[in-house]
Amino acid sequence: MPPRQKIIDEVKAAGKNPVSARETWLDHSLAAIVNKLNQHGIRNDTLIIFTADHGEKTVSGPLVWGKSSLYDIGMRVPLVLNWPNGITSPGRSYDEIVSQVDLAPTLLELTGAANLPTREVDGVSLLPVLKGSQAVVRDALFCEIGYARAVRTKTFKYVAVRYTPEIYAQIDKGYLWERVEGNTATGKYTEPRPYYVDNRQLGSLAAHTHSTYFDDDQLYNLTNDPDETSNLHSQMPEVAEKLKQRLTDYIGEIPGRPFGEFTDSTAPSAAKPEASKMKLLR
Repeated sequence: MPPRQKIIDEVKAAGKNPVSARETWLDHSLAAIVNKLNQHGIRNDTLIIFTADHGEKTVSGPLVWGKSSLYDIGMRVPLVLNWPNGITSPGRSYDEIVSQVDLAPTLLELTGAANLPTREVDGVSLLPVLKGSQAVVRDALFCEIGYARAVRTKTFKYVAVRYTPEIYAQIDKGYLWERVEGNTATGKYTEPRPYYVDNRQLGSLAAHTHSTYFDDDQLYNLTNDPDETSNLHSQMPEVAEKLKQRLTDYIGEIPGRPFGEFTDSTAPSAAKPEASKMKLLR
């Protein structure tokens, strides 16, 4: 690996923004791994998986944040698999849904240990895809972060935002939450709900660049609206209800994780509409 300063100098000499040294460092890191594998003569028999833990924000056009949310810009990440002697017809793209939870069963099957886990694993093996199949391996993805849960298919995403009974009691009384602007707590109590996560910096960035962030129920047509700007929940109730039932069925399999009416039929589905209109400050 080149020294840190040499990478920065390389970026500056190319006329690039110094912040992009992160990507140049990553390029050199991958090259170091590949070169070492070549030195040991095992490059062609080694599966390299390149991915990320989360998305973040747009890099061009209007600034939109997604980290700490269930919008695709925060959830969707690259997944590149390279294995010269193990992947059939390399260079392909696979346009169906996969999840990082699918990596564990894939590796278990590749190593002949598919029967090793003592309980059912959450993911599905991607081995058929590596062998050339373009068939669907999963038709939906279930997601959660903080106070939000979602189910995503290839064409639609349904998001439910539910708070604790204690928070709903505050909402009913007209309580408003402090607005945060990035790293700055404004001291202004104008937010109708808490952000999804305790990290208010990230929560505020996502909330303030998505007008639907605080909507209790959200439905997006990912084909026509990949940026998820239009909440179609009230316009497509049948689609929304079908996806909500799928999410309910999934959440119901997870013990000890209450989530509104999804796990308790007597719980309110959302706060009373009039509550969010009140302007009472704490």
